[in-house]
Amino acid sequence: MRTKLVELRKMQGFTQYTFAAAVGTSRSHYGQIETGDKSPSFRLSRRIKKQLGYYADDLFDNTSIP
Repeated sequence: MRTKLVELRKMQGFTQYTFAAAVGTSRSHYGQIETGDKSPSFRLSRRIKKQLGYYADDLFDNTSIP
């Protein structure tokens, strides 16, 4: 589980469905990114970071927000 990604999404009030729509992917694909089953493409990772306003390289690590 990519904890930081999940925490940031929830802190901004997004469900997986609404966040996936905001970044232009399916809920299923985005869910697999959160669980770590898939990695986002470079373009999708940039859209995710931009939507969350989080630009550090550790967003997709399995860590929590400090």
